[in-house]
Amino acid sequence: EVFNPLIGETVNVQGTWELAFAKYLNVHEVPWIKNRKTSFRFMRDSSDIEHVYYPDFYLPFAELYVEIR
Repeated sequence: EVFNPLIGETVNVQGTWELAFAKYLNVHEVPWIKNRKTSFRFMRDSSDIEHVYYPDFYLPFAELYVEIR
């Protein structure tokens, strides 16, 4: 868990890399959102099943989605 100053709440993150990234954003005062409301749907090719993907972070002032790998 890490505090998100943008929403004023503690947020669950998955793993140490997401935690480190959230803390980095906080130190550098970069607003961020962690939620599962935004999804992307994709298929690798026409024979593939449809996949749903949820990005790890959204940086609203940069209009940027970030995936931690």
